[in-house]
Amino acid sequence: MDKSRVIEFYSEDLELDRDTLASWSSREFCDAKIESLTFYWKAAIWAGQMPRRIGGDATARQLSADKKLMRMLAHLFSQLNAGWGRLIGETLPVDLGSIGPAEKRFGAQIDAEEFLRELVFVSTSQRSSVCTIAVQMDAPKIAMKMLPLFSRELTNLDRISNKFHDLTT
Repeated sequence: MDKSRVIEFYSEDLELDRDTLASWSSREFCDAKIESLTFYWKAAIWAGQMPRRIGGDATARQLSADKKLMRMLAHLFSQLNAGWGRLIGETLPVDLGSIGPAEKRFGAQIDAEEFLRELVFVSTSQRSSVCTIAVQMDAPKIAMKMLPLFSRELTNLDRISNKFHDLTT
């Protein structure tokens, strides 16, 4: 991958001091990313199993679209989780363990369109932050390893968003 891709996502608005740069860890970033993806994975699985999650007045078409969206998101989170895990040399367990109250509460309250927008915003912001940090640290290899995962995430979120729109219109 070309280093110019890292520069492409560099943000001049994000200038970090030396202490912040010195304490930044790609491993800690990956661990946090995996933790959030695991949370979303569990929440999407829970949401997909809830009958009439989006309300008693929802049509059969809306309920079907919501369940499909949750299945697509759960699959995406699973695949992304594995990708970030491979980046740090870990194989993540397939078993999700128990779905806790926080995931259940979040899953029950997901507003699909808002959630998709938020996921795109967060991924785009993270990509920009990682690239900016990599440039400021003069360590573009860090970002070059992560960029394919961000691209995969954003491409798939766009695809899922379009599919959801098609299902609901």
